[in-house]
Amino acid sequence: MLNNSFKKITLVMLLTSVTVIVTAQGMKEKVADKKFALLSFVEAGEMYSELAEKSDATAHQIRRAAESNMHTGNTVEAERWYTLLADKSMTESQDLINFAQILKMNGKYDKAGQILKSIGGSNSIVMAHQNAGEYWNTLKKNTEGHKVSLLQVNSASSDFAPSYYSVNGVENLVFASARSANSSLFSSKSQWDGEDFTDMYMAEIGGDGEQVRVSRFETNFKSRYHEGPVSFSNNGSVMYLTRSNFLNGKKGQDAKRINNLKLFISTKDANGDWSDLVSFVHNSDDYSVGHASVSEDGKLMYFASDMPGSKGETDIWMSTLVEGSWSKPVNVKSINTEGKELFPFLSKKGNLYFSSNGFVGLGGLDIFMAKGKNGEFGEPQNMRFPINTNGDDFGLITGWLEDEGYITSNRKGETAKGGDDIYRFTISTQEDKVEEEISSCSLVGQISDLKTGTGVQGASVKLRDQSSGMVQEFITNEKGEFEYVLEGKPCPGYEMNYDVIISKKGYLTKSLPFNKTFEKSGAINLNEFLNTSIQNVSEGSEIAEFCNIDAILYDLNKSSITKQAMKELDKLVECMNANKSIKVEIGSHTDCRASDSYNQSLSNKRAKSAKDYVISKGISSERIFGKGYGESKLLNNCDCNSGSGSGCSEAEHQRNRRTEFRIVQ
Repeated sequence: MLNNSFKKITLVMLLTSVTVIVTAQGMKEKVADKKFALLSFVEAGEMYSELAEKSDATAHQIRRAAESNMHTGNTVEAERWYTLLADKSMTESQDLINFAQILKMNGKYDKAGQILKSIGGSNSIVMAHQNAGEYWNTLKKNTEGHKVSLLQVNSASSDFAPSYYSVNGVENLVFASARSANSSLFSSKSQWDGEDFTDMYMAEIGGDGEQVRVSRFETNFKSRYHEGPVSFSNNGSVMYLTRSNFLNGKKGQDAKRINNLKLFISTKDANGDWSDLVSFVHNSDDYSVGHASVSEDGKLMYFASDMPGSKGETDIWMSTLVEGSWSKPVNVKSINTEGKELFPFLSKKGNLYFSSNGFVGLGGLDIFMAKGKNGEFGEPQNMRFPINTNGDDFGLITGWLEDEGYITSNRKGETAKGGDDIYRFTISTQEDKVEEEISSCSLVGQISDLKTGTGVQGASVKLRDQSSGMVQEFITNEKGEFEYVLEGKPCPGYEMNYDVIISKKGYLTKSLPFNKTFEKSGAINLNEFLNTSIQNVSEGSEIAEFCNIDAILYDLNKSSITKQAMKELDKLVECMNANKSIKVEIGSHTDCRASDSYNQSLSNKRAKSAKDYVISKGISSERIFGKGYGESKLLNNCDCNSGSGSGCSEAEHQRNRRTEFRIVQ
């Protein structure tokens, strides 16, 4: 589910054997199975989804549709397929575990808990989560004084797993990124999610902890496959690089043709040049090794692997440097589960930070901290919100004091840029406030079709916290209704400060701010405060009402954009940013006074002024078109040619001096 190198190369294959009838449908399943086995989850997911939509879909097809979407991070679609699998009573225990994990990532903790309680057996993940309801509420509380902020150097692609690296006394961060800066020679895409293969970048750390001046991290051993993440020794002279199994022009694969990850080591000479890569002695074609973190003295290494002897999908392992050789790895059993443990980081104080989905967390991977030494650690402690969210949170690094550092997360929020982004965090030492008394409160609403007024089934309603960026998503029922029960929230008195984002395929996406405080227990109806109707996308549709754009009117013989017009055009910009696929025509008009040619020229100027303003706000010129209609489309009887216009008031004429907006192909 994570968009980074270790997540793009699977560590456990969930393969099942199926018997396929040689039909068109059967052949598609065969092809999808091959794609899935080769980790081409985007292509496989599309094929399985087509098969799963059919009334005679098999458990295998539905399961693989869910798993493919889970691997690519499409949690909404994954939930849909796991729900169908459960409704058809086709689930196995692992399906239910995955289903519960997906529900957590979608913010549906109660339902996740119910599913986990229904699973029998001795699976450690299930047992740990079965009675986690109240603990989830504790984890979700915003820890007083803790702050997380997005770094501006993130790109629209995945950026992740930073590491400290000093050059001539200047502190830098080196991180992995899938941004499209590779040459055409190395522009191959990952089969996992379609992004470019990752490479390493470096950014100087400013005095405020922000990153500046991003550039490629130059080495002499780049490849066309995944490079990174990377870590360094205390003095920056030794590099520990995780990358695809590719060395000296040769691509290594296991028996299933999977290109796993390997750990490589390079040293820097007096001229600042890095040596050729040396393969870590415990690498193998048959499993992955990566995410190394080395102690201050360089003699102790923690890393992640699915090597034989692992307790779960991936474990944290330890090796020591003895007379120049790394010892046989030892499993750090005290922190490993039947799930995934990844991205270990050994702090300067000797605390071990790592990410896991095997302990009770908020969803996906959560970051944990364990105290101890030499592979013996106490019970890991969840770092809580806002360090952790219902997304994947991983790759934490700290400085000397451990009260600030950097993390990676694919959390949702208006500031998020790519699949994975790097965030700076600061941790307060203040004691948490005592939890307020909790009462029953809920937010309800109905999503309707703008034209017909009927409820829209299957619409997505996302509530994005305006301060934290955390997102909770709900899917409307057959009547277009949804309900958000504020479990774990202090009510009354709870302040709802959300951006409400409403979307459905075939409809324009709508985003509205919602700020309301519960004055008493009970339900608040969103429809009493917001227009939650959504508009079907069709060519020629006027979108002013949907985008909440008030009329843009002009003074006589004027084409300039007034301050009031700017406010309305800003609404159009916001609406187009929320709906990246639509193209809009700006149509401008005049009243009937003056000649036809003059009015045509004036309307052209008005359309151009509005278009230029929208483009200046970042909308591509390929998505916005200006057209002047002169006096050809009057809204009333103020027609000067017929003589009726002579009796019209100035207000009636001004109604025709307008700009309108409609969807075009």
